[in-house]
Amino acid sequence: MYSVAVPYLISVDSSQDVESPDYMDVKVLPYDEVLQKLTKADKSGNLAKTDKSQNIKILKSSLKITKHTENGFVQEITAKDNKWTGEEWKKIFALNSTNFYLENYNGKLRMVTVGKGHDMGMSLYGANALAEKQITAATILSYYYPGTKVVTPDLPQAK
Repeated sequence: MYSVAVPYLISVDSSQDVESPDYMDVKVLPYDEVLQKLTKADKSGNLAKTDKSQNIKILKSSLKITKHTENGFVQEITAKDNKWTGEEWKKIFALNSTNFYLENYNGKLRMVTVGKGHDMGMSLYGANALAEKQITAATILSYYYPGTKVVTPDLPQAK
């Protein structure tokens, strides 16, 4: 997501996330609805210039994820000459995360999202699970942001 390295934003194990009710989400949309949402979000206007039935054929035959992060988060989706970032796709289809896959399912597009968030920083579900085990906030923050130190600032005293 960031174009520069942010050393404290590294991936750590948060395997308890699989127990979250938000861990997996499935959306199944007819391709004409997929096209409608993509056309509405298309700033270039390219999709609107092409025949709807032709665009649906293109989506059905060539829609694919072409780039992932090393953790499996989608960076790029293409369909013929059209490209979207994972973040754009997430926004257009109101997905929980950019960790998703696409598949043709009974003539419709199925989008399966794993997890919730941006793969940056602290898992709120995981942090809550640790807190329920009586692990301190400082320890939880240090776990999710390795190499950082939690300090108490010197604040001015109230008068």
